[in-house]
Parts: sequence; structure tokens; C-alpha cells
Amino acid sequence: MRSGTGKDDTYCLFSCGGTLTQHRHYDALNFVIYHRGFLALDSGTRYREFENGQHLANYFAQTVAHNCVVIHQPGEPAARYWGGKVLGNHGGQHKQLGSVVKAFETNGEYVYVAGDATRCYQHGARDGLGEKCRLVTRQLLFLIPNHFVIFDRVEATDASYRKDWLIHTADAPKVSGKIIRADHDDGRLFCRTLLPADATLTSVGGPGNEFRAAGRNWDIVSDGLKGESLALMGQWRVDVTPGSARKSDVFLHVIQVGDRQLEAMDQVQLVKTSDTCGVRITADSGTWEITFNSTGELGGHIKRSGGSRSIDSRLTTAVQEQTGIKANTPGKL
Repeated sequence: MRSGTGKDDTYCLFSCGGTLTQHRHYDALNFVIYHRGFLALDSGTRYREFENGQHLANYFAQTVAHNCVVIHQPGEPAARYWGGKVLGNHGGQHKQLGSVVKAFETNGEYVYVAGDATRCYQHGARDGLGEKCRLVTRQLLFLIPNHFVIFDRVEATDASYRKDWLIHTADAPKVSGKIIRADHDDGRLFCRTLLPADATLTSVGGPGNEFRAAGRNWDIVSDGLKGESLALMGQWRVDVTPGSARKSDVFLHVIQVGDRQLEAMDQVQLVKTSDTCGVRITADSGTWEITFNSTGELGGHIKRSGGSRSIDSRLTTAVQEQTGIKANTPGKL
């Protein structure tokens, strides 16, 4: 999804669905965001893959290297990969196939997608272990051109199985309370955690920890690579972790992108009822109010006052056909 086709536009990739496993990563519901730089990126590398086979199999292909949710089950089996022997599992997915796009909608004002990746996290009760989760879904709204709202529902089978919401950055992020700021090239990203209300944010990365997972750093033979080349492999991430043990959690984040002159996020306010979670965003494009169902159907509501036109509608629960869309139409796939 994108705001246009120029070098200063915003681009976002969302991974879900598919039918082939060849070379595929454990990255269902991953997102990647580019705006004047790689702001939320896939991390790791296939550079010199034969020398870096352990990195390829234990980090690059695994869920931890992507902007996904992980659920840590002690003793869970490894998720095998063709490029080397997998020695551990950092709470990631176990199946490369099984995620389903539940809803998709696009127009000139926003793009909305919903996916269910529950089956990808289930290992089939192997090695005497029961399954670690009952539900993992993600709903993502791209408010063209610079805002994203991401809502995740995660239900573990045991409250002690820690959950982490991950976002990877090229350079060191700055974490202040519940707000992350990350720069790359000429772009800047702000990410604010609204839920869980008791979440803690932890930076992971830097020298000796660039690719940390399952208790160690899966380093690479860099062969003299440095600077920008290493930054594009992703050297940092932030783990967003609920502050107390619960079987069920929801994660609600707002991301805003801009250039290096963007000093602060637009005003963001949590909107919560007994059965919905959402945000009110006051931006140049108008005042947006987006709510998501906390349980049941993957749905919600989007409303905007001001801007180019008013919007007041339910989020679709269908996958809309995309026939006849022009390739250069802003906001379209």
C-alpha cells in the first residue's frame, strides 16, 4: 500500500496468506514501512548465506526478525528452515502457511487490512507440549499519507507465556515513556503504545546484540560491511511487553511518519468502551476516530470529520475485489 509513487511518498508492506513455502519466512502479519528511509524494516540478511547459515536459520527467517508478535512457551520446538539447523525458538511461528486475510478495503483516504495467523503459531502439540496460543490477529489501517493504526489480539493458552510486540529499526531508537522515535536516511517514525496500558518498552540491539534471539546473538560474517549496509539489515528492535501475566492481551499502536523536521506526533487519544478499543487522532487530514472490536468478529468503525471529505462507516469484514484498479492510483495496491 502506498500514498503515491514518488520518492517522498509512504509505502507499506503487509504479509498475510499465500500458498508456497519455498524460501518463505515465519512472518505472517508482518509490516514494513518506508518513508524517505526504511523506518520499520525486516531485519537480518542472506549475505554470504553459507558462512552465515546459523544466522539465516535461527534469526533471519524466524518471526523475531520481523515486525510481528511473539509468544514464549518454555521448551517449544524449533521452527525448521532449509538454510541451517535451528537451535531454538524465540516465541515465534511454527508454520509458514496458514495465515488468512479476513478483510481488505482500499480507497483514496485509507487502506484497511485484517489477518488471522493463529494457525501459524500452533505446532501441533509436539514434544508433549500443548499449543501455546488460541488467537493471533492483526488489523492495520493506513490513513493516507502518514499515519498507521495497528490493533492486535493475542490469546495464549497459559498466562505465563510472555508476549512481545516487535518493531525493528535501522538505527538506535529513542524510547520515551510509551513513545518510540526512530530515524533512517531522511525519514522519521514515531510509534506510540496505547495498549496494553501497563506495557513496558525495551530496546534490544547495538554492538553484539544486533540479531539477538533465543538467548544469544546470531552474528554474521560481515566481510567489511559497515555503515548503511549494516543499518539496512536492522540493528535494533523494541519489545513491547504487557506489564503483568495474562492469557489475553490487545496491543494498540499508532505510527506516524515524516521527515527529520517532524518534532512530535500529532495528538493521539485512547478511545475505549466495554467491547471496543480505538484512538482519536487529530491531524492535518482531519480528526480521525477508529475503533476495533475487542472480541468476536474482526471489525470496527472509522470516522473522520474535516479533511477532504467526511467519513463514517464500518470497517469491512470482506475482501473487496480489486479489478480495474489503475497501478498509479494513490492508496491502491
